[in-house]
Amino acid sequence: MAQIEQNELNNFVKGLVEILVNTNKISKQDSQDLIKNFKNSSKASFDDFLLSENILSKSELLPALGAYYGTPEIDVVGVLFDHNL
Repeated sequence: MAQIEQNELNNFVKGLVEILVNTNKISKQDSQDLIKNFKNSSKASFDDFLLSENILSKSELLPALGAYYGTPEIDVVGVLFDHNL
C-alpha cells in the first residue's frame, strides 16, 4: 500500500513539475534540483513544499494544479457553500 502511495506522489510531483516547466514558472534545469530538495525535505506534500519554500505563490500554484487535475482553478477561501447541495 505504501508503495502505491509513493508512486502516486512521484507521478504527481513529476506531472506538476512538467506543467511548471512548460508554463515557464521554473526552468528545466531547476526542476531536477526542486524534486531532489523536496525528497530531502520534511514536507509531506509537494504543493506545501512549493509554497513554504517561496518557489511559487498561491496565485501561481493554483493554475498549475488546475492544469494537472484538468479542472478550473478556484480559491475557495472565504466562500460560503450551500450545505444542502
